Amino acid sequence: MSIPDVAERLKAIDDNAVVVLRDTEPVGIITRTDLVDALAAGENLEGQTAESVMSHPPITVSESAPIQMGAATLYEHDVDQALVMEGEAIVGLLRTSELTPYLSDCAINRPEEPLEAEEREWESEYDDETMPGISVGDVVRFSKPITERDLELFAEISGDKNRLHLDEAFAEQTRFKRRIVHGALASSVISAALSKLPGLVIYLSQNVTYNAPVEIGERVTARCEVIAELGHNRYRLRIEEFDENDTEVISGEAAVLIDALPEAEPTT
Repeated sequence: MSIPDVAERLKAIDDNAVVVLRDTEPVGIITRTDLVDALAAGENLEGQTAESVMSHPPITVSESAPIQMGAATLYEHDVDQALVMEGEAIVGLLRTSELTPYLSDCAINRPEEPLEAEEREWESEYDDETMPGISVGDVVRFSKPITERDLELFAEISGDKNRLHLDEAFAEQTRFKRRIVHGALASSVISAALSKLPGLVIYLSQNVTYNAPVEIGERVTARCEVIAELGHNRYRLRIEEFDENDTEVISGEAAVLIDALPEAEPTT
């Protein structure tokens, strides 16, 4: 099939990927991104066929494979979709977007990268001005390194695959001259800090400014200070995040609602 026909097929089925067959044998997958990348690279696609732009060989998973195995297969091969097979027959496509609710659990369960090993590098502290309860002046801090694995998992789970964060050669051509951490991933450390406040913390709003990039692999520290009680268990906080050189990389304010924790269920 010609490249224009492939593009028309993608448009007609209103999907992001098609399977390439040789007779009845699946030999590759073409996504919209594959076509865009080929055009962006300046390739002359006139007269070329599907074979010239397809990703091959196609990654496959059995329809009976556990969800965790499917997610691990996509992660290990660094692909966004895999063919789902029943014997030698194609019965579907498994996509990262469909696995979003499960990907974090699958990553946690990878035996070669246990979450506990990373948790040992997490640090938090809470300065309570007037115990017990939340009051103006209370400060909570949370610190962790943002690793390459964090970056990859965030890209898979969120779908944010901006090449500035993932493609070294591309990033070298930008104003930053290297890859940097996603802004939303960096600010998630602030959310983690807020979760350390006593009670059930519910994020209501935030207004942040990104002052400087966060380097991959460096430790960042979020600091959140209660600056106002808004009534009805609502609080406004000044939020800040610093890198290893004490550079303020993020600043702003947030509002949270803090409910009492539900009573623990009785154990049997």
